[in-house]
Order: sequence, then structure tokens, then C-alpha cells
Amino acid sequence: MAHAEVSAEVEGHPGEVTVVYVGHPHGQTERYLEVIAVHRPPRDLVIFHAMELTDLYRYLLYEGE
Repeated sequence: MAHAEVSAEVEGHPGEVTVVYVGHPHGQTERYLEVIAVHRPPRDLVIFHAMELTDLYRYLLYEGE
């Protein structure tokens, strides 16, 4: 995923920031991916989930409309 269209913080382990990112895998498709990563201080980023967008996070595309 080059650019996430939306992101949201989700529940994770204490002391870490867990974020779900939703976006296209590349610029020439209409399908979406969901990628979940944990940001661990001071600079670590661990991606532990990446797959086609599921209904669990699809609502993020429509928030604010």
C-alpha cells in the first residue's frame, strides 16, 4: 500500500500504539487492503496483519460522510 486513504487507532497492548490503515494496494485498482501495525517506542514499527479489506474495518471508508 503506497498511501492509506484512512487510518484509525485500535485497541492493542499497553504502551504501544496499534493502527489500522485502509488503502489501495496500487493506483490502478478499486480493491482495498487493511494493514495493521504496532508502533513501539522509540522508533519500531511492526506490521502484523495485511489482507483484503474485511467488513470489520470497511466502515472507516465511510466515516465523516
